[in-house]
Amino acid sequence: MDHRPVLITVVIVVALLLGVAGATAQELAPQGQPGSPDDTWHHEVVDPYGSSPWTSIALDAAGLPHVAYEGHDGQYRYSLKYARFDGITWHIESVDDEMATGWYPSLALDSQDEPHVAYHHAHDKLVYAHYYNSTWHIQTVDSGNDVGEHASLAVDSADLPHIAYSDETLHTVKYARRAGVTWQIATIAPMSAATQSISLDLALDSANRPHICYYDDLVDALKHAYYDGTAWHLETVASGLSSYNGQGCSIAIDSQDMPRITYRDLGLFYAFRDDVQWHTTEVDNDFFAGQESCLALTTDNQPRIVYSDWDYPNQDLRYAYFNGFDWEIEKADTSTQAGARAEGVSLALDSSGSPHISYY
Repeated sequence: MDHRPVLITVVIVVALLLGVAGATAQELAPQGQPGSPDDTWHHEVVDPYGSSPWTSIALDAAGLPHVAYEGHDGQYRYSLKYARFDGITWHIESVDDEMATGWYPSLALDSQDEPHVAYHHAHDKLVYAHYYNSTWHIQTVDSGNDVGEHASLAVDSADLPHIAYSDETLHTVKYARRAGVTWQIATIAPMSAATQSISLDLALDSANRPHICYYDDLVDALKHAYYDGTAWHLETVASGLSSYNGQGCSIAIDSQDMPRITYRDLGLFYAFRDDVQWHTTEVDNDFFAGQESCLALTTDNQPRIVYSDWDYPNQDLRYAYFNGFDWEIEKADTSTQAGARAEGVSLALDSSGSPHISYY
């Protein structure tokens, strides 16, 4: 097997004034083999009316991208939007057109390539949308407090949704899963720091058991919460983090059902667990690297990371992969424009391991 990293095929850019509009279907096709001279990043503006620093990308069975994000209609009426590429053009629609809704969207496709989106509603609710029978069906999952921020959605092998999210009123990490026609909701971890904003990410293992990464500001530690089929367990991944680092964590589960996590601690770090303990390594030591990150694994468990580096004056979107000996880092996009920086980064790998990225 060729273990060289697949550097490029498609970068899908959800951006305002970033990227190159009008890429053709040919330009969105794979550009050669790994390491070949024609490897290059391709950029495209999906929606010039994308308007929020949150995006989420998923690939369908044909390897075509779908993106959920908040945007407006050209008249600054903001809503949750969804875009899909059919191989020739982008199709864009509003999922929930209530004003100013769609914060923290998280997108997943099921076995039928039907989209599922979890998001924070303008009225402080956690909301779930599922497209089937030619229409969007929308449900409130949790309400009553300021809930649903930092929503993270995964769909299991039975095409049922699981969502991790925060309760900003009670300062807790929560988890919801669909069971029949109802939702089962559990509080996973109380957070004692009354002023902290919780961030988190969710992934499922091969038995559809949830794993959540989150940052506990009170003790400056990155945590991993997982359900073993009977009870929830909490463990510390990394401690002694600089204040408010670890908040941009991203989690993936490998083929051995072991968690892998990326996070920031005055630089971008990568952690993996074996049967005994957690191991951490620094990926990028730039001070502002990893303010946001998204982790994905290849079929042979090789990590691929997209992340932002907000180092002035050149603010990069970076892509890192492990070559077997060390981390390789390249720029997927960069900006010297004042105030312009990549936010809402989201990564998906196609069947050949090539990266597709959405960002604002």
